[in-house]
Amino acid sequence: MDNQQITSFATKHLPSFHGLNKKLIAFNANVMNILYWHFVLAFRQAQRLLLRTKYNKKKSYFMLNINNNNFTHA
Repeated sequence: MDNQQITSFATKHLPSFHGLNKKLIAFNANVMNILYWHFVLAFRQAQRLLLRTKYNKKKSYFMLNINNNNFTHA
């Protein structure tokens, strides 16, 4: 018996099975969707922070070089 046969058998012989199955599938999809978006957003946030710190480091290093040049040429 494959899944399709089991489902059709259950829907024929157990009246409440079909609705419950649909509800369970919807619930599982919902949970997976929430988890997926949670991870995606967390990952994006982490990437953004990483990029920001990289950019700040480069910028501060650049400013330091400008300042050093000013001091050496003064």
